[in-house]
Amino acid sequence: MHKKILVKIKNEETNIIQNLYDKIYYLKQLESLFNKDEENWFKTKLSQDFDDIDKSISNWWQDITSKYNLDNTIIEKYYLSFEDSTIYLTN
Repeated sequence: MHKKILVKIKNEETNIIQNLYDKIYYLKQLESLFNKDEENWFKTKLSQDFDDIDKSISNWWQDITSKYNLDNTIIEKYYLSFEDSTIYLTN
């Protein structure tokens, strides 16, 4: 993957999005633990949680692109390194 460094953001900003992705991971792990009787209620709750997290991630990217003057029409091409808080543009 070819990457171009665009900006380094604050570690606190990286922590926010990393926590959101951690929540997704753990929700997926929880999903596999419930039996069929609990599935309908749980799937409804899980779907709502995933939607909420997805909105939070989208809002986070909108805020970051605005704050750092990045093109918000190509967010899908941005890659954030959790290790060094750098946003890259990928091809």
